Amino acid sequence: MSPRTSHPAKRPVVITSCLMALAFAIMLVGAADAKAAYYKMVACAGNNGAPPYSVGTNTTSPQNPGGIFEFHVWCNGQGGDPPGEHALMRIAENQPAGNAGHGAYGHFVFDTPSHVHFKTAGGYTRQFNAFNDGWRARFWVASASSTAQIMTQGAGLPNSGGQWASTGTFGPHLWPIGQLWDFTRFVYEMQCVRPAGCDRSNYNATDLNGLVFTLSDDSPAGVAFTDTGSALLAGSWVRGTQHSTFNVSDLGSGIRHERMRIDGAQVWGWDHWSECNTSSSGLNGEWARAYAPCPTGTHGRSIPINTAAYPDGARTLQICNQDYSQYQGLFGTAGETCSARTVRFDNTPPGAPSGLHVTSANPERYLDRFGAQFALPPNQGSPITKVHYEIVNAAGDIVKPKQVITAANPTAITGIEGPAKAGDYRLRIWLEDEVGLNGPAATASIPRDTTPPAAPQGVSVTAPNTSRAADGVDLRWHNIVDAGAPIDSARYQVLDGAGKVVIPAVIVGGNNVQAVADLDVPSAAGSYQLRLWLTDAEGNVGAPVIAPLAYDCMRSPTSGAQSLSATLGGQPAQTVAQGQGTALTGVLSNQGEAVATAPVCVYSRVETDAGREFLGIALTGPTGGYRFPVPSGPSREMIAIHRPDQRQLRATATLKTIVHPTLRTPRAVIRNKSAAYFEGEIPGPHNDQVTIVLQVKSGKGWLAFRRYRTRGDGHYELKYPFRRTNRPTTYEFRAQVRETVGYPYLQGDSDPLILRVLPARAKRPAAKHHCRKGARSVKRRGKVRCVKPKQRGRSQKAASSSRLSAK
Repeated sequence: MSPRTSHPAKRPVVITSCLMALAFAIMLVGAADAKAAYYKMVACAGNNGAPPYSVGTNTTSPQNPGGIFEFHVWCNGQGGDPPGEHALMRIAENQPAGNAGHGAYGHFVFDTPSHVHFKTAGGYTRQFNAFNDGWRARFWVASASSTAQIMTQGAGLPNSGGQWASTGTFGPHLWPIGQLWDFTRFVYEMQCVRPAGCDRSNYNATDLNGLVFTLSDDSPAGVAFTDTGSALLAGSWVRGTQHSTFNVSDLGSGIRHERMRIDGAQVWGWDHWSECNTSSSGLNGEWARAYAPCPTGTHGRSIPINTAAYPDGARTLQICNQDYSQYQGLFGTAGETCSARTVRFDNTPPGAPSGLHVTSANPERYLDRFGAQFALPPNQGSPITKVHYEIVNAAGDIVKPKQVITAANPTAITGIEGPAKAGDYRLRIWLEDEVGLNGPAATASIPRDTTPPAAPQGVSVTAPNTSRAADGVDLRWHNIVDAGAPIDSARYQVLDGAGKVVIPAVIVGGNNVQAVADLDVPSAAGSYQLRLWLTDAEGNVGAPVIAPLAYDCMRSPTSGAQSLSATLGGQPAQTVAQGQGTALTGVLSNQGEAVATAPVCVYSRVETDAGREFLGIALTGPTGGYRFPVPSGPSREMIAIHRPDQRQLRATATLKTIVHPTLRTPRAVIRNKSAAYFEGEIPGPHNDQVTIVLQVKSGKGWLAFRRYRTRGDGHYELKYPFRRTNRPTTYEFRAQVRETVGYPYLQGDSDPLILRVLPARAKRPAAKHHCRKGARSVKRRGKVRCVKPKQRGRSQKAASSSRLSAK
């Protein structure tokens, strides 16, 4: 065999019109069957026997009932991949002499079972001893309506395309066409093609081994949910352990993998590898030893799901079945068959109602009929379906037994009946969700004549712009003012980590006081707690709140946070005018759950500077949100930092400021032939060498006529001479600051400046003095006199004497 026969053909063979028709039909089938997947099978090699086969011949006669061919199969498990001479299938002509007729053949036939068909096929062939002229070994394939020859081998063929010369050494003939076909029958045949017949002398035989098939599984893996009416699969809210029930099936290559996923993460799987009849080799990788290597049939599954292991809310439950063809997925056909359903888990009781307050027709006194309003807590689970409430006294004893109201996500109750006698009572409310979980209660006082102040809201502890060694920080909060006595003082004390008071109660007086300019705090470093409460003018003491204190962004006593956001005006970036402040807001959370009463350090970095400035600490509220006032100033990056345990969470927002330069002039009215003076300032920092453009209104636009660079203090002054304004004209000027590298403001304009320019005053012509004939005019002391020639010397002397005396 020539060296060319040791490799598969690298170009398509020239085929008959029948072959082209088959290829066209194959391409159509392949385009329609988008779900089919491909896998490889090796036979009569790699210690694997022959695939299912049949034999056939057209040479039977009364003299040779079995025909003139013998069929031998020595695929007994010997040999590697390829097997060489250790395993083979042989077709041999068994007559000692004479001629075989034209068209005489004997062949092995390989048919695929239902639900599987061939895409490619081939093997290793040889012919030895006397493979006389006219004998051919060949591969041909067949579908339901077509046949095609893909390779022929015999004496005198050119060793190119699909025609190969006979050889005594096994040579590969794999995938000779270079494309995928669809066929259900593969045939290895020995045939006489000589019109005069073929010489039967000696031993004419052809061998085949190392069969390699690419198979298409026409039956994709099947998977389907069962018991779809169960609460889990019907999409109802469930809790505890639930069961996902489904069937998996396959009719082709068999089931390789079963999987169940929740939100894309696999939570259960079954690999049928140990049940699959497969092998592998260096030449062909992993391959099937049979047409259906893995178990087929239908299998029912019931897989428990511990819903408590997942966050509350809607989840995607997916079941998948992957047959062997989808697992191997040759030629990019890998995949799996899946079905999905939305399931809903709820294992967390609802939170307490927030913002609970009692509504009354007269909040200044007790009434035995009243209502309540509240907000539902953040809830990823099932909806609220019931509200439980009861009335207790100041000691917590029940004075009105529990009542239950059924409603969908209620936020108010009306017609509550309290005790007939007035007293210090509380309304206690808790929620129940669809799966029957009851949450903690929220309690609100029922209005009476004396109402203590509400707890301080939105507490914000902010460090001043001083060194860490300083003893003071600022404290701000928001009061909820009731209709009773006004709040007239706040009291705070500082506790150490053990709850010991280290700063006794300090009283800060003021009408509706909502800030402490200078907190009295310990000088030593460490973690402390600020306990803050309010009193009103009638001596009612409000409930306290606890806030952490730190000189810098130290470790937070509230741990577990995983995400931090920061926005200005609700957006990642905000643009404001010079002199306008804003607020930095955001949310601190842990996997969607709010992290409350946690410090968030706030820093500011001017966009042109490298260093940052520590502004203070904001405290998150019940929903995890925080708010920090941002004063006016240059364009900055606002930075929020929270340090739970040893981790640091960081979020930023961008503040852009539009500069507003000043523009003024000492005189609002000037005349032509004189200059107008302009001056103004721009804010810092870095306000030196910033370009100022002076513009004048021209039509509907502005025309630049002077440029100037500011001095170190941001001041600028310049003048402009008027030379051509010959009639009264009103001009409108403005100063514009262009964006300058190193100046932390956006381009902006000053307010317009109005300047009126009048024409220059006309000069009076000098009066002419006429003298009589023979005299001339002489100016003395600003007066003109006529002098006769004979009096000239005396007049000049008199004039000179006058000038001296004037000096």
